[in-house]
Amino acid sequence: AGRDGGGSGMQGVAYKAKIIPYKIINAAGWVVTTDSQNKDSYTRAISKGARIFNNSWGSSVKITDASKAAIEASIPLALAEMQVAIDAGAVFVWASGNNSNTEVSFRSGLPHHFPDMKKGYLAVTSVSTADGSSSSFANDCGVAAAWCIAAPGGNVFSTWKDGAYKTISGTSMAAPHVSGALAGLKSRFPSLSYHQVRDRLLVTANSTGIYADATIFGKGLMD
Repeated sequence: AGRDGGGSGMQGVAYKAKIIPYKIINAAGWVVTTDSQNKDSYTRAISKGARIFNNSWGSSVKITDASKAAIEASIPLALAEMQVAIDAGAVFVWASGNNSNTEVSFRSGLPHHFPDMKKGYLAVTSVSTADGSSSSFANDCGVAAAWCIAAPGGNVFSTWKDGAYKTISGTSMAAPHVSGALAGLKSRFPSLSYHQVRDRLLVTANSTGIYADATIFGKGLMD
């Protein structure tokens, strides 16, 4: 999001978007919420009209190392509520993770085990803002290639705490570029559903040159 576009500070991708923030991470950077609390945040957001869920957080566990049964046992409530939101037209955007893996984190790769989620799902890997190459820290799309896209996440100038600004890197910085683009496209084409806007982002991504490698970039670089 960012400032209001009025000339002060910075202007984000979708600077007039309404944001409903939910705190799930403590000051040390650890996710401290329970499955029930995460489910509750989704429920609250859905009831307030949110249909784009930016998730700049996750796990270091690869989707290919997490079985369907293990996921169902660990996050049953959030998993079910995410499906409710998706069936209501929402799109979940997930950072792919920053472990330099060839596969995305299990949260960004959930449609691998739960295909009904795919229609409202996006995993986001990171590219350098300098030359567009894959960020060394970013998890590649891997088995999530069909719902994965690349966006700028290396050395992104961002708002920070207490009104400050800071240069930050991570797939957590790439994901909001995609969430902002979804909001912008929905504003420009209000007759499209959020799922159709999600599809358009994937179809129009740049898949030429280095971005043709779907195992790294999925559908390509967001255009």
